[in-house]
Amino acid sequence: MDHSNGEMPQIEDLDLKATSLLKDWKEVSIPVPWGTIAGKAWGNPCGYPVLGLHGWQDNAGTFDRLAPLLPDKFYFLAVDLPGHGLSSHYPPGMTYAFQDMLLHVKFIFNHLQWKKCSLVGHSMGGAVSMMFGALMPTLVDKIISIDLVKPMGYDTKIHPDKTLRAISSYFDILKKTEGKPPCYTYDEAKRRLLVANAGSITPESADVLMVRGTRKTEEGLYYFSRDLRQTIPGLVSVNNDSLKELLSRIRVPFMIIKGTQGPLYEPEELYNDFINTYNESSPRFEYVKVDGTHHLHLNTPERVASHIIRFLDAPPLAGL
Repeated sequence: MDHSNGEMPQIEDLDLKATSLLKDWKEVSIPVPWGTIAGKAWGNPCGYPVLGLHGWQDNAGTFDRLAPLLPDKFYFLAVDLPGHGLSSHYPPGMTYAFQDMLLHVKFIFNHLQWKKCSLVGHSMGGAVSMMFGALMPTLVDKIISIDLVKPMGYDTKIHPDKTLRAISSYFDILKKTEGKPPCYTYDEAKRRLLVANAGSITPESADVLMVRGTRKTEEGLYYFSRDLRQTIPGLVSVNNDSLKELLSRIRVPFMIIKGTQGPLYEPEELYNDFINTYNESSPRFEYVKVDGTHHLHLNTPERVASHIIRFLDAPPLAGL
C-alpha cells in the first residue's frame, strides 16, 4: 500500500496487535502540502501541549507506553514524522533532509494554532527538539531529549566524500523503490526489526512499533511502511562548530535522559563539551542517567516517567 500520494490508511483497517498496552488515545491527522502527518494524542485536548518526536525509522508508537503515564493535564501528541508510520511519504524523486523536520514541527504548530509547547524527543527526535527549541525559543517552553546528547556533527574534511556517497546512495535506493517492498510473515518481520535494533528493543516493544510501522497484505504477509529513502545520507552535513553555536542559543529549561546502555555516537569528550555549553546557555539544565537501553522510554517507561513529569510540572522560569 503506497501512500506517497497523501492517502493515509484508516486506523480501523490496521492490525492493532499491541492495543492491549494502550490507554485512551485519539488518532490525529495534520494536512501538509504533500499529504498528511499522522499522530496519536493522549490527555486533555485543552491541556498544556507536549509534542513527542520519535527516533529514526521508528514511529509515534515509541511513546505508547510512556504517554499513558503522564497526567491528563498534558495534551501529549506523538507524531509519525514524514516517511514514517502512517504519515505520507514525500513525492517520488524527492529526498529527505534532517533540517526538513524543523519545518514539519512548524507545520504542526501552525495547524494546531499552538502558541507554545514542550518538546519530548527520542534520539533523532531529541536532535530535532534541541534545534527547534534553539531556533524558536518563543514557541518552546521546555525540551527533553531521551538518549541523545547532541545531533551528529561531521568533520568538514569528510563532507565532500560523504556527499558523494549520498549521491550514489540516492540512485541505488531509487531503484529499490520502483518494485514492491519485501514481504514477510509477522514473526519474520518482527525478528528483522529486533536484529536491526541490536538489543535496544524487547520483543514486546517490537510488537508496539510494528502496529504503525508495518502494513498487512491481502495474502497475510507484512512489509515495513517506512520510506526507504530515509536511509539515504544527507547531502548537506553540519559540523560541530555550527551545532555548538546553534545549541548555545537554547534559552529554555532542558533535560537529557541518558540510558546507561545507550550508544555513544561520538567521543565522550565532545559530549562533555556540549553538556558544558548547555549548562551555560539553559536557565535550568539537567542530565539524568537512567538504567536502560537506547529505547528505555519504550521498554521501561516507568523509569523515565517520573523524571519527565517532574520536569514538565516545574513552574516556568521568570521572564520565559
